[in-house]
Amino acid sequence: MKLALTVFIVTIISVTTAFTQYTLTINDVTFNTATGEIEAYTNTTEKDIIIPETLSGVDVISIGRDAFRLKSLTAVILPNKLLTIGREAFSRNSLTSITIPDLVTEIEYGAFSQNDIASLTLGSSVATIGSHSFWKMN
Repeated sequence: MKLALTVFIVTIISVTTAFTQYTLTINDVTFNTATGEIEAYTNTTEKDIIIPETLSGVDVISIGRDAFRLKSLTAVILPNKLLTIGREAFSRNSLTSITIPDLVTEIEYGAFSQNDIASLTLGSSVATIGSHSFWKMN
């Protein structure tokens, strides 16, 4: 019984650790404090990420062109204050689901192309979706 309980606890810890998401810091990105735009993701190890509401006290309101392209991301949570998602911002990753926050008004060309998205939730304010934004979903 003691051995079975130990194995069970180790399994729970392993599963919990495997699904821990990493919250980005200013050290993980190139961030334009004048525009509130993440211009590039520079962290090469974290693949399951949370983009915070603010960086250096400035609201994150835009994800720039190619910012997270080809980074082998498996999951991302977008900030609620986000307004725009740039051209090919998250293209060529391994994302399986995405929720676009309610304040996002524009998703540019190819923003999420070539991912594995099986579940997509669009926010209520999305007015423009560029061509190929969700192209080649596996």
